[in-house]
Amino acid sequence: MKKMLAFCLSLVLLLTCISFAGAEETVTLTVMNVQSSEDATYNAAVAQFEAENPHIKIEHISTVNAELKKQVRIAMLAGNMPDVIMFDNPDYASFAASGYLMDITDLVSGWTEMPTYYNATLSAVTYKDRLYGLPFESNSLGLWYNKTMLDSLGLDVPTTWDDVLAICVAAKAQGNYGLAIAAPQSEVATFQFIPWLYAAGGSIEKLDTPEAAKALSFLADLVKEGYMSKEVLGYSHGDLMKAFQGGNVALMVNGSWNIANLAENTSFEYGATTMPVVTEGDTPATCLGGYHIGITADCKNVDAAVKYLKFMSSAESNLTWCIDKGLLPTNAETAANAAFTEPPLSMFVAGLPGAIARVNPFWPDLSVNVYTAIQSALSGEQSAEDALAGAEALNAAYWQY
Repeated sequence: MKKMLAFCLSLVLLLTCISFAGAEETVTLTVMNVQSSEDATYNAAVAQFEAENPHIKIEHISTVNAELKKQVRIAMLAGNMPDVIMFDNPDYASFAASGYLMDITDLVSGWTEMPTYYNATLSAVTYKDRLYGLPFESNSLGLWYNKTMLDSLGLDVPTTWDDVLAICVAAKAQGNYGLAIAAPQSEVATFQFIPWLYAAGGSIEKLDTPEAAKALSFLADLVKEGYMSKEVLGYSHGDLMKAFQGGNVALMVNGSWNIANLAENTSFEYGATTMPVVTEGDTPATCLGGYHIGITADCKNVDAAVKYLKFMSSAESNLTWCIDKGLLPTNAETAANAAFTEPPLSMFVAGLPGAIARVNPFWPDLSVNVYTAIQSALSGEQSAEDALAGAEALNAAYWQY
């Protein structure tokens, strides 16, 4: 009897050990991003991820974009970096170059969804041909139009710069403005200028060119002739939206994230189209915006972090997130969904394959020189040529990295 009891106890201990050996250890991933702790869409995604990966728990650190970079640097100095971080498009290369982010190229190279991403969205998380994150969301700019006003002017939706100018002339004759953009002393102005710059055949990497001057001169002349208000020099995207909804602006350059706002707060008929081109038949240009997620260089739970990145950046998650937030897909699979094949979203999606990503480790610094030139030209302080020549003199070294 004693031998039987001892045998049973030994068997129980053995099975217990096997059970513990087979169980996955629970790990906690700290994730810093700009999502509110009360964001229902994000919280639902986290809940689904934890349900599918019961050994991984997410500790969410919420901040705002204005504080994000400072919080990351403080955490780095304190030796308390989160495992996963979200960065805005223009800040990504800076943190990759500084060693804050892990090179994940080999960790995701075999993932079946990698080929579905747009080149533009992947370029936003690429530094020196290596991948430092995955695209999470996209946004871009398009041309919103007051259809009620265009109908009263007897003019069609514009496709070229000449069309825009014709609308501006006609709108001014009725006491209205033809175009509104956001050109404040911030990254917003650079973001807004890039589509015009590339439409003219220019490049952010070389500003002292006839093509760049053509783009900035076009916008500066609109202000000079009274077709665009000088108030645009202080507009945020939110201010721009309010000006458009006031009903005395025919055209507005703004993003897809305004769809819900427009639907709820606009009293006239409106629509959206791609950014105008110089010559009919040219490919419309736009600037890529959006946030992306990466793993920090000090992450101790890399396997779990990779699972989180793949889940949050998957086509399925991207679809839910973008529909709920009025944002754009990062990949062709999501973009094929019916939600993105009808206006107005389809107008923004059309520009994604060729969108310009802002990739340079010194982007925050070089952008200051770009938007300073924009402000100088639109205010009439300098010609477009002189303003851009000054910016190029300061920025040339930044492209030698």
